Amino acid sequence: MKTSGRIVGERLGAAGIEEQISVLQRELNRLKNTRLRLAEAERALKGSGCGPKKKRVLLGAAKILAERWLIAADSPDGGTGSGPGTGTGQPDPHPGGGTGSGPGPGKGEDFFSVLLPGVERALKTSTLNPRERRLLRGARKILLEFRLIAADSPDGGTGSGPGSGTGSPDPHPGGNSGSGPGSGTGSGPGRLFLFRFPGSDTMQSKPGWNRRGKAARRGKHRPRKVFQSGQVMVYDDFLPPDTFRDLFSFCNASDFEIVHRTRWRKVWRLHDGLPLQGGTFYYQAAPRDPGSGEPAYPTGTVMDEFVERTIAVLPEARKLVGSPGRDWRAMSVAPWIYPVGSGLSLHCDGSRYSGAYTFFLHPQWNLYWGGLLLVLDPRTKIKSPAALSPLWLNDDAENDSVWDPGLAFGILPRPNRMVFIGPEAAHLISKVDANAGLQARISIAGFFVK
Repeated sequence: MKTSGRIVGERLGAAGIEEQISVLQRELNRLKNTRLRLAEAERALKGSGCGPKKKRVLLGAAKILAERWLIAADSPDGGTGSGPGTGTGQPDPHPGGGTGSGPGPGKGEDFFSVLLPGVERALKTSTLNPRERRLLRGARKILLEFRLIAADSPDGGTGSGPGSGTGSPDPHPGGNSGSGPGSGTGSGPGRLFLFRFPGSDTMQSKPGWNRRGKAARRGKHRPRKVFQSGQVMVYDDFLPPDTFRDLFSFCNASDFEIVHRTRWRKVWRLHDGLPLQGGTFYYQAAPRDPGSGEPAYPTGTVMDEFVERTIAVLPEARKLVGSPGRDWRAMSVAPWIYPVGSGLSLHCDGSRYSGAYTFFLHPQWNLYWGGLLLVLDPRTKIKSPAALSPLWLNDDAENDSVWDPGLAFGILPRPNRMVFIGPEAAHLISKVDANAGLQARISIAGFFVK
């Protein structure tokens, strides 16, 4: 029995040592990945025109992502590889080292091509602490506001790109040889990366960008409240210009569907055309059912900043749309497109919602393009026979009742304008006129869900 116990103890001891070696190897590979990625980041940022504060933010983001293996160090021509190993027996979750070989596309290119997707993925996780989340949001804002332009350099440079190699033996049972991304030094045409402000014709940073970025981070941008009544509240210049452009670009790249894709939604009458709706997600003011499956804030996109700036002004609008957690549990957020010939008939939002909002996202608008938001005078008493609820195929009673007093307040769809709408305000969207041509009425709109 003593001999058997000694043998068992020796086996357990060997297994424990093996596990410790594996843990140390993983930590070594993680540190190596972080070091290599930071070196790539520094090379890519050198001479980029990015200010020192922005560089620190991007380097901090690269460190966070590398430590979590959300970006892995890649290999240029002929280098020493480090990456996830694969075995023929049990799957090996641990990194295996090897010799990498492969083409390196050039200095900085691979780093910036993976940094923004890595930031987006990280912001969707729940493992970040508040400091890390703030830093990654700052990095995302920098990467979205500035565009990287690659210019071929005549001389050879240090490459960084995907490598493939044969990994070292895996210390775990069933693992054989690992293969994965490597890292090393390559040769070939280098690339020079400069920051470009969206819409700029010059390959250099736009003057004053650092000041604007600092002001935006500190929340110094303030929307202008231009009108308030018992039915609506209107803000102009709601978003900073750079955020407005990023939000428009995001919606331009999003997918849309006709609102009647599965069935006819009767808030739109038969003459209201075919508006389009993008993906909807929710900001939760109260705990939600984990099994609801509803897409929720944060999304890891520029839509998060739109939500945050909307929430920031809600204390002023709570008398109109209610207070979060008490009058409403969630705020829906979705992009909408009204092309020529589409509109939205008269309705109120009070049955299921404590209010609504509309933010105009089109870059330009013309007085004669239609798409007006019309809010009926609060003295109007809409007649809606119970037999015709909702009013869809016959609106005679509704039409007869609007003429007393026959007044409405019109809100032009000015770009970068936010409108909060009370639950009892009867309102409609006039059709987008043929004069608009290919221009569409674009908005971010949603409801405060009870």
